[in-house]
Amino acid sequence: MARSYIHEARRRVGPKRERIRPAIERLALEHPDAVIALRFRDPLELLVSVMLSAQTTDVTVNRVTERLFRKYRRPEDYLAVPLEELEADLRPTGTFRQKARNVRAAMAMLLEDFDGEVPTRLEELVRLPGVGGRRRTWSPPSGARRRGSWSILTCDASRSGCGSPGKRTRSRSRPI
Repeated sequence: MARSYIHEARRRVGPKRERIRPAIERLALEHPDAVIALRFRDPLELLVSVMLSAQTTDVTVNRVTERLFRKYRRPEDYLAVPLEELEADLRPTGTFRQKARNVRAAMAMLLEDFDGEVPTRLEELVRLPGVGGRRRTWSPPSGARRRGSWSILTCDASRSGCGSPGKRTRSRSRPI
């Protein structure tokens, strides 16, 4: 039977947190002007954009959301149309049926549990349908219109003061 050396390798190189911090700091120095590829104006648009980004490119998401965000401005708007219409709007993103169901369920939950606002705490975000896997590592927008994003979309909250958009990473920053 083959022996796994992963445990031994991890022990030798040190804890993950100690190894990651210097790498993130170097990335921040090398790429201070890094920006998010997804286009959004507010936390709701960012939430939808990231939900749609699974299994597709940011270019496709931006093309779809350009029309989508003119049609759907509030959580109620996503619930006001038949599911088939929302599916048609999301078709170019792929897996559009599941995405449409998740978007509608997330909007319903936003209205019922969060007064129509995108939650700012990680514990609340992970409850939203369609916010899974890597999208569960978000930290909340900081408030400025085009500044701030969730950590899945920023290099690291500590690098940017929880405000500057950055490149996609798998950082594990927590909301403030």
